[in-house]
Amino acid sequence: MLVLTRHVGETIRINHNVTVRIMAAIGDKAVLGIAAPKAIRLRKWEVSTPPRT
Repeated sequence: MLVLTRHVGETIRINHNVTVRIMAAIGDKAVLGIAAPKAIRLRKWEVSTPPRT
């Protein structure tokens, strides 16, 4: 796992066509903005995985 520290307004680039920007930091949470081509499907982890029992 790669762990990075970024400040609000900074970005992380994945490959050449996906950019993740730190939009805000609120307490212990970060608000992210993700820019990617429409051909790339983006899903939140908790939505795409079934609940654990």
